[in-house]
Amino acid sequence: EDIPQVPNHVPSLAQSPELVKTLRHSGLISSPPMVNAANPFTVSAARVNAARLSAVSAARINAVTICSYCCSA
Repeated sequence: EDIPQVPNHVPSLAQSPELVKTLRHSGLISSPPMVNAANPFTVSAARVNAARLSAVSAARINAVTICSYCCSA
């Protein structure tokens, strides 16, 4: 099996917390991106897209139901 080799400078759960803290504060490990609460556009856009998707899905289900009803008669 091909097992990827991890370089020694990558922190792991097996390493001591002190080493991980040192790497984090030295800038070698980037912190996760912070969510910007001042920009609600991304959340609103995601909701609009989800609503559009569900409306399209509902329309497809209705079209299939109507088609199968008409074709079976």
